[in-house]
Amino acid sequence: MFTSSKHIQAVLVIKKTKIEDYKVIAKLLNIKPLSLFFYIQEIEKIFWGKNEFDIKTIIKKIKDSKEILPLLRKHQKITKLERKLYISFVLLDKRVINITQLSELLEVTRRTLSYDLEEIKRFLNFYNLKLVPHKNQGLRLEGVEKNIRRMLLGYIFKIFIERKFLPELINSYFMNFLKENNLKNILLKINSIPKDKKNYIYYNDIFLISSILAFTTNTESFPKDEFYITSDISFSIPSCVHPYLSDIANNRYYTPTNFLPKLKLYKTFFESTVNKFFKIEIDASFYQNLPIEKWLVFFVFKEIFEVNDLYYTNILTKNIPQNISSLIKKLQKQIPFITVYDGIVIYCFILDYIYKSKENYKNIFVYSNIPIPLTEVAIKRIEYIYNIKFDQVLHTKEFHALFKGNASIKYNVFSFENIDLNYKNITFKKISLSKFFNSEN
Repeated sequence: MFTSSKHIQAVLVIKKTKIEDYKVIAKLLNIKPLSLFFYIQEIEKIFWGKNEFDIKTIIKKIKDSKEILPLLRKHQKITKLERKLYISFVLLDKRVINITQLSELLEVTRRTLSYDLEEIKRFLNFYNLKLVPHKNQGLRLEGVEKNIRRMLLGYIFKIFIERKFLPELINSYFMNFLKENNLKNILLKINSIPKDKKNYIYYNDIFLISSILAFTTNTESFPKDEFYITSDISFSIPSCVHPYLSDIANNRYYTPTNFLPKLKLYKTFFESTVNKFFKIEIDASFYQNLPIEKWLVFFVFKEIFEVNDLYYTNILTKNIPQNISSLIKKLQKQIPFITVYDGIVIYCFILDYIYKSKENYKNIFVYSNIPIPLTEVAIKRIEYIYNIKFDQVLHTKEFHALFKGNASIKYNVFSFENIDLNYKNITFKKISLSKFFNSEN
């Protein structure tokens, strides 16, 4: 029996997290629970030669085993999707493929390869590229150089993220590709680029590294320019793609024009979902302070190239926090390749934005006829219910005397009573007695 990358993905999630519920694991892997159930049973049969039906028992055995991953990789067979990935990457890298040699290497018939190539051609058309037969050479890739490198960027990016569970054939070719293109030198240069919070966002380095690799490989036959990322960091790249890489490096991401309709759809849905979930206004300030378009381009990229992103296993321990799980579930209705890690990043950044936007506000509790001892007890309860902290507690006379005419600070004023506060810089919130007495402890 052979294993696939799905078996290895399941084991990676099981071993790197403390999750024991296979339905939760299936959700993380974006597959049906029944499919994962069968994968886990197959792992049991391959590794232990048994037909154990208790999934919890198998999961525990997987967690405890130190040799299971090497054995699964030893039995791993390249799938149809991975075969197309390998062919596409070789084609974009070398610009030519030989059907006979590929057939022997991949151990499939020429007829099977012809079916694969038909599907690959449809994706090439998306970038206005085509395969042309050349005598004694095989099939050559033809099209605008910039488009070839744009597509190559997508596959470099995909393999970078998926390499932990891809077949040896793809990994071996990719590692040679990185060595030939001097990845170590690129990494040294990338690490010296200043990373400011506005421009630097998760996976940004992988975007940038993938971009540089895509635009610097195979430059021998093209007129070359020196491209400067900073005054001290430069790369020799083809002249025809210089402006394209410039846009990527300067913005730390790029928006491919043929993805714009999907990006627009993502943006509308994202705004609506975030607006309802966080109950915040999506305005110019929101876009100025959060790298929304960078997130959305990243999600479009993952969908177009069907990237299986398991990066969340680096941070996930046992359970997905309920609020983040809820946000991910809502976003996945239109953005299918969003992961737990993406959800955590989005949630934390937006929460940070909300807190900072409230920094110019002060929370004041104002009372008029309530006894002071009761006020002191009530304040603790209100702070708990509304998840706030009062900066001051004032009688109405004190409030008017201290804050009248002071418009430099905005105030959120809370009270049980109807109080006349006719100031432009005040937001008044009357506290509901029913909520006060009926809220859970």
